[in-house]
Amino acid sequence: MNEHDRQNLNFLLTASPKVIAEWMSVVDQDDIDYAHELLAMAALELKEEALALRIEAELSVMDSFEQAAAVIGKIKR
Repeated sequence: MNEHDRQNLNFLLTASPKVIAEWMSVVDQDDIDYAHELLAMAALELKEEALALRIEAELSVMDSFEQAAAVIGKIKR
């Protein structure tokens, strides 16, 4: 995602329902598809970040390599 995409995503995430309704009334299907694509990419990024944070949190409380390996194995499934 480039800077232009990030700016468009920021608009989609921060605009009021009224602004989004106005935007929807003047755009075409390609713009709507692009907006859906941006939101899907952002959702995937958040999911990946959440998984990384979950792994980091679980590993931070592990006493041993064996416990860490067990958590990683469980998550990889």
